[in-house]
Amino acid sequence: MSSVAPDLPLAATAPALCGPLQMMPAGGADTGVTAAATNGGNEMGMIALGGGLLAAAGSAYAVRRSMTAGR
Repeated sequence: MSSVAPDLPLAATAPALCGPLQMMPAGGADTGVTAAATNGGNEMGMIALGGGLLAAAGSAYAVRRSMTAGR
């Protein structure tokens, strides 16, 4: 008997509990999607761009802070 609706069987309100448990195969699920091929240096360029933007933001913050400190 189900605790949610007494007139329904337990399997109708708890579908995860019905059926035997089976072990999953090793590795990821086969979805038919393949990973995109990398072209080599793209990752390093993005890391360098992110580092440059972070340095520029830090410099702008330091300049603005030094300008407002003198007021």
